[in-house]
Amino acid sequence: MTDYLPNMGRPPGKQPPIQVDHLYKERDEDLMVILHVIRSNIHPYNPRDNHWILAWELGTYGTFPIHRKMSIIREAGADHLTNWGTLTKSTSTSSVGQVVEIPLKKMALSQRKKLEDIGNRTQIVKPDGKWNCQDWIVTVLEAAEAQGLVSRDEWTKAVEAALRASK
Repeated sequence: MTDYLPNMGRPPGKQPPIQVDHLYKERDEDLMVILHVIRSNIHPYNPRDNHWILAWELGTYGTFPIHRKMSIIREAGADHLTNWGTLTKSTSTSSVGQVVEIPLKKMALSQRKKLEDIGNRTQIVKPDGKWNCQDWIVTVLEAAEAQGLVSRDEWTKAVEAALRASK
């Protein structure tokens, strides 16, 4: 049986990350949902240390893209991952060169909203030394398949590409 953290792993008293959703609104048009792989710089290199994010671009600030992002993160001082829900954020200048973008599927606004809902409800497994953000993304994609948002072929091809991008 899988054991989950309460409250999506959100530490008591910790505020959610700052976002720019008030400046960059969702658009009622089809947008490409992308699986971002942020390559780890931890040595020795282990592909399981790469960070995976589902995102779609809403605009740019200067040369930096603004994305609606679905991911889980490790908060400073926490021994577990946290799901803050889908956030609108810019791409970090430190990660721009390390990001591999893998197109998943073009989705209408209604589909992206359903995908967000899945991600916002997908729980965090208690730390076990194995489960990480990659497993969380696969769980989200499996649920998206079950709701008819993506096909098994679409999401497994994206995951396979993400695993290849990790090498």
